[in-house]
Amino acid sequence: MHTPKRGSTSEMQVTSIRLEAEFKERSREISGEQGYQTLVQDVLWRFVKTSIIN
Repeated sequence: MHTPKRGSTSEMQVTSIRLEAEFKERSREISGEQGYQTLVQDVLWRFVKTSIIN
């Protein structure tokens, strides 16, 4: 899964969410070199973009 360039981490806000251990483990397995946090961010962005009502 490719995540488009969105800006540096210094432009992001730190947040905390609770994830089930299995979800985090499986996300790490499928994320490869990009890392699970980038994968989760990409999934959330896709959801937000498809949920916007114009």
